[in-house]
Amino acid sequence: MKKRKYLILLIFPIIIGCKSKTNLDSIISENKILFIGEDHSVVNPRIFLIENLEQICEQGVKHICMEGFTLRNPQEEKYDYYCFFPWVSAGSKYEDVLLSQKILEINKNLSELAKIKIYNPEEELVEKEIEHLSYYEKLNVRDTETFKFINSLSKKVPKEEKILIFYGYEHGSKKRIKNWKPLGQRLHNARTDFVSINFD
Repeated sequence: MKKRKYLILLIFPIIIGCKSKTNLDSIISENKILFIGEDHSVVNPRIFLIENLEQICEQGVKHICMEGFTLRNPQEEKYDYYCFFPWVSAGSKYEDVLLSQKILEINKNLSELAKIKIYNPEEELVEKEIEHLSYYEKLNVRDTETFKFINSLSKKVPKEEKILIFYGYEHGSKKRIKNWKPLGQRLHNARTDFVSINFD
């Protein structure tokens, strides 16, 4: 009797836990600075931001600080991309293009003052100046720079406007991680109007 071979494919749904839209509205309304963490190895956090950006902005978020993101206009630029698997940490993911498109779409009908502004808090850092440092020393320098930038920005923007920080999730920790004092701990210790979605 001939033996038959069967392939059994098990599909496990990936469930992403997140706050409800009502809770998100409440969290934003009660705080000036909001931290939403992302994982560089997956695209889900960027998709979450794209899908919820309009709602977030309606609640007063007009300033977004992002780690290594550049706003690009797909209609004005020719894209030369290296291909990366979605789960690797290196390279620009296509979701960056989609996020740029979403921001430009929202901004299209807004006045200059009302538009979403994108910032790279570490723009002034020169990689060569910190390349000799250890892993945690680099993180401390980066988060010191980002902390100063966000504190300064919060004093310049109108009272009713909010700041969203979209960084690697560990940057939002309110507790020290070995020799690293994360951005979340710095903001939590210095302010009463800061919330870290990943650690609250």
